Amino acid sequence: MNWLLFLLWFLPQQFPAPVNIIAALATAAVADDPDDPAIYVHPTDPSRSLIVGTNKVAAPKGALVVYGMDGKIRQTIGNLDRPNNVDIEYGLPLGGQSADIAVVTERLKHRLRVYRIDATGMLVDVSSADGLNVYAGQTGDNAAPIDRKFKLPDCRHDLL
Repeated sequence: MNWLLFLLWFLPQQFPAPVNIIAALATAAVADDPDDPAIYVHPTDPSRSLIVGTNKVAAPKGALVVYGMDGKIRQTIGNLDRPNNVDIEYGLPLGGQSADIAVVTERLKHRLRVYRIDATGMLVDVSSADGLNVYAGQTGDNAAPIDRKFKLPDCRHDLL
């Protein structure tokens, strides 16, 4: 009985009451299935940083959605086929220059789409017309870009 009384006294001392957290800012809504955000941190001006996420549905509604730090949508790149898993890379050699890029998988097309982040914060598609096909010749789950760990250096030769 003494142990029970001790625990009833001790446990509340160790675990404070839950705290309600209220968002200070939220991004604008995406209609279907918002998912997989990545943060682009601008190299010289943090206020120009971006949030890049997906509307993870089949084309034509599938999209890459780019938000400013104010939470407002700055750009929507539509007609992507179930976009998923956005990644940001900094300083990729591209066309003889250094570029920051956003990469997204198009799960239903088994490919990657690569976008250069330009000086105005807009994403510009630098993929080939068909994107960067990954796991060509594979079938089923082995052909899906998100089912394996994909490392960007594996495709750098395709971008130069």
